[in-house]
Amino acid sequence: MKLRELIAREGAQQLTTEQLFTVIIGSGTTTASAAMIAHLLGQISHDFAQITELNPKQLQQITGIGPANLARILAVIELSQRLSATPAHWKQPTVTLPNLGTYLVREYGDLLQEQLVGVFLDVHQCVLAEKCLFRGTYNHTTVDCREVIRLALQMPCAQIIIAHNHPSNNLIPSKADREFTQNLQTCCRLFQLELLDHLILGQRSFVSLKEKGLM
Repeated sequence: MKLRELIAREGAQQLTTEQLFTVIIGSGTTTASAAMIAHLLGQISHDFAQITELNPKQLQQITGIGPANLARILAVIELSQRLSATPAHWKQPTVTLPNLGTYLVREYGDLLQEQLVGVFLDVHQCVLAEKCLFRGTYNHTTVDCREVIRLALQMPCAQIIIAHNHPSNNLIPSKADREFTQNLQTCCRLFQLELLDHLILGQRSFVSLKEKGLM
């Protein structure tokens, strides 16, 4: 059965990620089929776990990815990121720390590059947006408090939770983690925003700086 027919009969959830990308790519080239292109895409992105970190130059190095397929792949990646940043992405309208921490560990805990994430909440602690604020090297993230505040002021945000992963899986907050948290907390107060917590994410668990008494 063809993949499109399978989707029509049983739903897209029956397909693997590689098969879904095969459908998105649609048709191959003289040198590579759509299935082969999707397979190579999965290999270069570590089974699609790091698909959002690939840039256009890296994607075009894959056999069969020309301007048309590049545009399709980049469009679906961007669309998925936008949809995942909306409040509808959350099954529960009000955030609880255990649920949020578990979700963030699942999404960011296995990444090999540090990422700082901001979860922006309204006065009822309902999610307004989830945004990746910064990407850094393996053990360092360049952070600017002004960017966090700027994003918060663009929406009816009252509270913020930030989180970043430790690729080393060492969940002990560093001196830089503590200093940045204190600086951001001070900046938030100036704009009548509340920094609720800073989570350190590992591969299987997380640590709350607030629960550690560090903010």
